[in-house]
Amino acid sequence: MPPHRDTIVVGASAGGVPALRTLLGMLPADLDAAVLIVMHQARNAGQLDRVLREISVLPLGFVTEAETLRPGRVYLAPPDVHMIVAGERVMTTAGPLEMRARPAINPLFRTAAASRSGRVVAIQLTGLLDDGVAGLAAVKRCGGRVLVQDPDEAEYPEMPRCAIEAVDVDHVAPLARLAELLPVLVAEPAPDIAVPGDIAIEARLSGPAPDGEPSRPEDVQRIGEPIACACPDCGGPLWQVGRGDTAVYRCHVGHSLSARGLLGAQHEVIERALWVAVRSLTERASTLDKLAESAERGGTRASESYRRRAAEATTHSDTVRRFLLSLHEEPSVPPDDAPERKIGG
Repeated sequence: MPPHRDTIVVGASAGGVPALRTLLGMLPADLDAAVLIVMHQARNAGQLDRVLREISVLPLGFVTEAETLRPGRVYLAPPDVHMIVAGERVMTTAGPLEMRARPAINPLFRTAAASRSGRVVAIQLTGLLDDGVAGLAAVKRCGGRVLVQDPDEAEYPEMPRCAIEAVDVDHVAPLARLAELLPVLVAEPAPDIAVPGDIAIEARLSGPAPDGEPSRPEDVQRIGEPIACACPDCGGPLWQVGRGDTAVYRCHVGHSLSARGLLGAQHEVIERALWVAVRSLTERASTLDKLAESAERGGTRASESYRRRAAEATTHSDTVRRFLLSLHEEPSVPPDDAPERKIGG
């Protein structure tokens, strides 16, 4: 028999626990597919398995060592490691942060697509920002199916909306409908589609390849174009891999960010630098005022110059501070409406 869609990968972030409980609670005990779940979580988190096991009829647990994927089982990414698929196995790796998160969604989606091609069904759930979008695009290019939780139902709709805007998704639906669709999609024959070379290379950058070939620093040069930006996590050069809303920005080390993630990281760097400028200007004004007082006590003419320069430093400090505060003001014009969505099946 030809292979069927036997690999379900799920990504979630903020609001993910209740969404995952709802989805898993509706899956049948005879589901003929492995279910792999990544949810952004803090390093010290470790209760996700207990919370989800309460409602799942499928056996469920954190991946603690490399193991062969089996249908009818749920695999969870533990805190502070990425979970990846390598051939017929699932494993974890303490690789570099992607989207400034570990575990991240993109490594799971990407490696599943590279290893299992059209056998993958990917689901994007509630969350902030756009981790998972590039991985969804990889799944789609390899012949897999892409499902997205209806943003109107999601507790945090940004991640589903980003997916809908960037990827030609197959279904956008509430959780109950997604759970109904999964057994139907799992039963579909998987298309035999060759994995594009750039996806295979990116998958190697996320962890061990099925053939055991290690990733090389020059791999990112083969699939990306250099840009005039530094990696916000390590300071190394960045390459743009892909185009449009599904592009990612990678460094040699392996850090990876979407365009939104890169802009957010740059914003943090700028804000941090400007607050240092405010502090330095304020300290300069204070120093100049003390010098002016000393000059006045000594009866020298330098006091006037010190006072003038202190006032200039205070003015500059206030200007930078006002600019910093304006960065967090709400935009006066609301964002455009999200594009039309395909709701349901």
